[in-house]
Amino acid sequence: APNTCKKAKEMMKNGGEEKMNESYDAVYEELTYAAHRSGMINVHSKEYCEAVTIAIKAHQEKTLKLSSDVFPRACPSGKILDDIWDISLRSEKDFIKHASNGLGYEDEVSLLSNSLNDDFDVYSKTRLCDVDVHTVLQSQVWRDFFAGKGECNVGYLQKYPDVANEFQSGLEHWVMHGKKEGREPYCKEWMDY
Repeated sequence: APNTCKKAKEMMKNGGEEKMNESYDAVYEELTYAAHRSGMINVHSKEYCEAVTIAIKAHQEKTLKLSSDVFPRACPSGKILDDIWDISLRSEKDFIKHASNGLGYEDEVSLLSNSLNDDFDVYSKTRLCDVDVHTVLQSQVWRDFFAGKGECNVGYLQKYPDVANEFQSGLEHWVMHGKKEGREPYCKEWMDY
């Protein structure tokens, strides 16, 4: 809601600095938890969970050269979106009327609907939707990734046959033991874990 954000920014200024919450994209964490729930991986510690999440992001963005926006989405129904739209528009109008003390209210309201509608159309297909983790995890690319058939995992296990005898996941070994043991990762991306 551009007008609400504009007014909120003006109201939240504190010594010349704006207090704003950063948006957070939890797509990769959602995939980590979904893979765990489906039995594809065993997330047994916070450290490993974080490493898997970073690995998923690296695989998507660096290996596949894709953004998180291309994952299939499960979006709310048209009825729910209509309800959200109605509430948002009503809230915006009330906020602007209050924030402007009624001065110029009609001018802002006439611009409000079109401006909000454009943003809402975009968000109704992106931010208001969840990643369809079921569909993602059924794809061959991600089944191979979680099965440990990814290039980084296979390369690490081939580089360290002793690890391959004990661990199915080179990534898990790297995060839990390999880094501390001074082993070299097969892929540079793992240095971030």
